[in-house]
Amino acid sequence: MSRWSRAQSRLDRALFGSDGLAQPATIADIPVSVIVNEGELVFDGAVQGNRRTVSLTKANALAAGVTPARGQVVKVPGESIESRIAVPPIAEHGLYILVLE
Repeated sequence: MSRWSRAQSRLDRALFGSDGLAQPATIADIPVSVIVNEGELVFDGAVQGNRRTVSLTKANALAAGVTPARGQVVKVPGESIESRIAVPPIAEHGLYILVLE
């Protein structure tokens, strides 16, 4: 494992671990830890407006056995969120970014 991969894994554990920013959630009734975001989304250089998103690591998704897909229901009890994934998941830098309806 390269130095960069180890550093990224430590950062993921810090953010998505029990002391991080992550919150318990379910995707398609499978428990995972996610970070809830709300802000501007940009696709192909065009601002799409304010949308709520959740982020989870690919490693967390793989360990939980979930593959996020458009239309799956995401529930985050701590944020009173129960919404479907609006567009196919955006995968970047070891994260899935899920845009909610």
